[in-house]
Amino acid sequence: MELTDRDLSNLLAFQPNLLTILSSLPPKKFVMFLAVHIDILDTLQPSALQGLRRILQNKEIIRAIPTELHAKMAKKPIIVKIMGKL
Repeated sequence: MELTDRDLSNLLAFQPNLLTILSSLPPKKFVMFLAVHIDILDTLQPSALQGLRRILQNKEIIRAIPTELHAKMAKKPIIVKIMGKL
């Protein structure tokens, strides 16, 4: 069974704390997850913003993200919104 980006987005809408669980994965695993599900950033609900903000402040995770993925993330409106507030 595989969860689609829409399935994950729906889960995060009702359980935004799942982002905390994802961010507790080893950085390489989290980056692999993010690379596959990058489009989930387009559908995150406002309730997930705080969890995403914490992830973006985790130096270990940020360092593990390759340049290409950073570039893709930088184009996402939710990332622009969060980075404007940091």
